[in-house]
Amino acid sequence: MKAYPIHVSTKHFMHAHKCFYIYSSGVLYLVFQGYVPISTEIDVSEKVKSKLVCASRCSKTENCVSAHYNTATLTCSLFDSLAFQKGDIENNVIVKSIFKTKNSAKQLFGA
Repeated sequence: MKAYPIHVSTKHFMHAHKCFYIYSSGVLYLVFQGYVPISTEIDVSEKVKSKLVCASRCSKTENCVSAHYNTATLTCSLFDSLAFQKGDIENNVIVKSIFKTKNSAKQLFGA
């Protein structure tokens, strides 16, 4: 699994503290720091060592399109929807890039 930093326009991601790509199990993901989910999870795992491992769990779980990783609690939650809001810096939203569209940043993050 590899992480690739990207430049993100603050016009579209005003609240994102950091955004980068990660590649896990043949799937490319976007990771946004500073967001939390507002939907019901389909799976929760504790003691997950990294957001890369969390992304890997999503790629291996049917219907998973996004995940939430909390670096403070080492918890990985998987979701079958894209519904998030601004949160603390230790929260990371992981989104399968296949679901990213031209207007998804505005729709998902209200930029």
